[in-house]
Amino acid sequence: MAHEFPKTPLNKVKRLPDKGHYDAASIYAVVDAALICSVGYVIDGQVYVTPTMHARDGDQILLHGSRASRMLRHLDGGGAVCISVTIADALVLARSIFEHSMNYRSATLFGHGTPVVGSAARRAALQMFAERMIPGRWNDARQPDEGELKQTTIVAVPIESAAAKIADGMPTDNDADMDYPVWAGIIPMHHSYGVPVADPRTQPERPLPEYLRGFASA
Repeated sequence: MAHEFPKTPLNKVKRLPDKGHYDAASIYAVVDAALICSVGYVIDGQVYVTPTMHARDGDQILLHGSRASRMLRHLDGGGAVCISVTIADALVLARSIFEHSMNYRSATLFGHGTPVVGSAARRAALQMFAERMIPGRWNDARQPDEGELKQTTIVAVPIESAAAKIADGMPTDNDADMDYPVWAGIIPMHHSYGVPVADPRTQPERPLPEYLRGFASA
């Protein structure tokens, strides 16, 4: 995975190109840091964008959901997609309203869907989703039965082209605004989990599992 994606008209970062990254390490770091992606696709001339959970398996993105999903039917048939991931890191407050911005990490990936087939491969994909959400959960909770597997579509999107765009820094005011009498700087944004809250129907002899202890501080 230590490679770069060729810069093409499809993935080239045109606005503020110095913020663009084409190496897989930078792109995959953004993808792996987010739980949700947005999947863009076209069916019969109509554009759709669907938010969904994702997992990365090497140089491909895994997606899953109901067999009734329009998006997954499109991908299962080899349809083209554009997958976008964005993480907001800070508000950037400049001296001028025009220069207000955000610090962020984003990645855009292009590819075509392919079905994940075979019981072992499908179970491995679902395990990846479960462990990505909560490490240790797959072996603790009840695993999918055959009926549930039949109701689930799992697709892989081999990454054919991709780029990341990363903004990180202080405001970029014009020299003429540097003495304007207003506070300027950044307000960091943090992503964290709260303290686990038990379902009231949880069996009383079932304490919080060890793999969830300290999870709120992650």
